[in-house]
Amino acid sequence: MPDYGLIGYPLSHSFSRAYFTEKFERLGLGDHRYHLFPLPRIQELPELIRAHPRPRGPNVTLPHRQPLLRFLEAHSPGAGRRGPLKTTRRGEGTPTR
Repeated sequence: MPDYGLIGYPLSHSFSRAYFTEKFERLGLGDHRYHLFPLPRIQELPELIRAHPRPRGPNVTLPHRQPLLRFLEAHSPGAGRRGPLKTTRRGEGTPTR
């Protein structure tokens, strides 16, 4: 079951879970899931990844987008150059990419 999600804090205002759940169903991807991962401090990211190893590509809310770069094992050369990151992708055998 492919998992996706949103990392940030607070997330009570987010419509992402409902939006993606409906979108997955409409596209016939009923086995896909979108979760909310409240993360008050970006320093807690490694613990969150260990606790939830399945999300393929979490989206990230402000203010975590720019600080996220230091937690990634790899990123494209232009990542963060034109503004903060919004989406990550898990690589094979790496915590985030």
